[in-house]
Amino acid sequence: EKLLRAYMPDPNHVNMSRSEWLSFSHQERLEYLEKHSKVLFPSVRLEGLMVKISKNESLPFSFLKDGHNYEIRLDPIDTYEDWYRTVTSINEELGVGSMQAVISFPSRSFLHAAGKTSNQLGYLNFINEMDTLEKLFRGAQRYKKNPNLLVAQSFNHLHLGPMNTTRHKHLVKVLDDLSIDPHFALPKTTPPYKYIGGTSFRPDIAQGIERMALETRDCHKDFELLNSRLSRSTELAQRDLSMFSKAQGFSIFDTKADLKKLSPEVRETLKKIFPYKFDNFAYPLKDWKVQVEFIGKGQSLKQVQKAQTAYVEKLENISDLLNREMVSIEQAQKEVQGSIAQFSEESNLYRWFSEWFEKETGLRPAL
Repeated sequence: EKLLRAYMPDPNHVNMSRSEWLSFSHQERLEYLEKHSKVLFPSVRLEGLMVKISKNESLPFSFLKDGHNYEIRLDPIDTYEDWYRTVTSINEELGVGSMQAVISFPSRSFLHAAGKTSNQLGYLNFINEMDTLEKLFRGAQRYKKNPNLLVAQSFNHLHLGPMNTTRHKHLVKVLDDLSIDPHFALPKTTPPYKYIGGTSFRPDIAQGIERMALETRDCHKDFELLNSRLSRSTELAQRDLSMFSKAQGFSIFDTKADLKKLSPEVRETLKKIFPYKFDNFAYPLKDWKVQVEFIGKGQSLKQVQKAQTAYVEKLENISDLLNREMVSIEQAQKEVQGSIAQFSEESNLYRWFSEWFEKETGLRPAL
């Protein structure tokens, strides 16, 4: 509602005054927007003909439409402090919407030595794993308070969820190609490794000006979490990343192989209740040996394996109850999401990752 009080159809293209637009009810403005959508937004992913009437200088001149969503896109901002002030101002005027942010840096400062990408790949592997575990850990805390919530929805999202082997092989290849030649011509299509629920490597966004970027995609409406993620990216972009080098060897979630570790009955149940991204729910069953050794907890691998066993048993119980029609699909969805969230807590993985990160970087994790 506040968005449509801050913007109106461009009077140069539509015969309407500011006072007339503001006299409409919110429902009338919505109906007008939908009825004239093709005129007001003639180009996909480009700002349309809705112009700012608010006096807030932080708001851009217009906004764009992407599918069924309306988005505000800010021009590049020079400093983290200015970004924080700008987004805070927009949130205060319009309310907090779903947010993403991108930080860019010179290509050479990220790649360092040509032909060597172990530090960068290790860094991306580590933060993707830690952020996924953190998201599940947060979900477990919510599930404790209210088991009727869906607490791991990113795992049931087409463009979010954990890093997997299919996406990761593209990430490795592009890092290798760019380390040899930062001007390597990237494909014009959106890279597959973008589609994770975390901080995504985006060399495609600003390659023309010899910059690379990290896109934070997992904070939704949590501005403080977004602020924490961006602050972390800003700080580590200025650091030597060699502490992450050995994380290049992390075991990556294999959606096919790890899914097969579940019984056929459980796999069918997951397909039934999460038809689009059922395979993401095999994430806890990946091999964690390399990860726990990296963070100095190799002697505690049995705790992770115990949590894996408990997760499988929970899924088998949910599957059995669903097959006997003792729970609904909706209830099964909640219980499966609650179970995958509990894995992060019961395995202790998130706590170990965050403790290692704070010790090695001096930066506090979001939790």
